[in-house]
Amino acid sequence: MNHGKYFCPIETYASGAQDSVTTSTTAKVVLHFARDLSHFKFVLDIYDGHKVTMAHLHCATAGMGGTPVIFSFGKNGEAKDGMYVNEMLSDGSLTSHDLLPGDYSNMFACGVPINNIASLYKAVLERKIYVNVHTIAHPNGEVHGQVINSCPCA
Repeated sequence: MNHGKYFCPIETYASGAQDSVTTSTTAKVVLHFARDLSHFKFVLDIYDGHKVTMAHLHCATAGMGGTPVIFSFGKNGEAKDGMYVNEMLSDGSLTSHDLLPGDYSNMFACGVPINNIASLYKAVLERKIYVNVHTIAHPNGEVHGQVINSCPCA
């Protein structure tokens, strides 16, 4: 299937099981990278999310905790007291300017510094990026989902 200016979408599901947290909250994120790697579009859905404060993409392999790479929600503190979510929480288009400055002592946790969308996409393809949704009850992350590209047209 031809996706035009974008690689095919990458869907990831997150639950508390990957963070050893007992919760009914789940999440789904869809990433859609531009073929020129100038940006990517995303949609973040949260289901039964209680007091959600923020969400990021983080840099680390499965089973490890890592450095936040980019915000997908909560960058401006709009939900510092938490909010209930049972639908799409956020969507948008992000560029290299939206990337967070890395923890330089752990910059190579993904095997590459994440300093542009191309390096983020490379880390996604290498299964070194995960989505993490933070809540008041679990500030380090309530649901976690490793981004795994199963798309045959990448």
